[in-house]
Amino acid sequence: MSRCEKNYIFRPCSHEELNRIIKLFAFTDCPWHLISPDYIDGLEIIEDKDNEIIALIYYDPCRNENCEMFIMEFEVREDLRRKGHGKLIIKQFLREHAISAELLPQSEESVLFWRACGFKGDRFGLYYYPRSLNTRKMKKS
Repeated sequence: MSRCEKNYIFRPCSHEELNRIIKLFAFTDCPWHLISPDYIDGLEIIEDKDNEIIALIYYDPCRNENCEMFIMEFEVREDLRRKGHGKLIIKQFLREHAISAELLPQSEESVLFWRACGFKGDRFGLYYYPRSLNTRKMKKS
């Protein structure tokens, strides 16, 4: 299987499961503990094909026909970083979940990561619009 074919499983995460996971795998780069049990829509666990937890993502789910979303947090397990998981996960996530996405990067280092995933912009805001959407918008102008 080539690296491009790697598939990840995205599944909803309960607040109780989140608390267990962040302790077990030391997810500490994002403020996961601040997520309220009342606002867990868009909180997902990302697993590999062997059901091993690889990452967590938290986003504002699509609420309109354009499926524009805001990614609030994303973190790969520390022991699995710099192995290509992050970029592959985000590319699959965007293919399956969104037409467009925006986010506010946490650091200059994260700007580089998000740009490698196809996002445009800078430290003050990054956005992702697939080429086909950009073409449609340009033709309408």
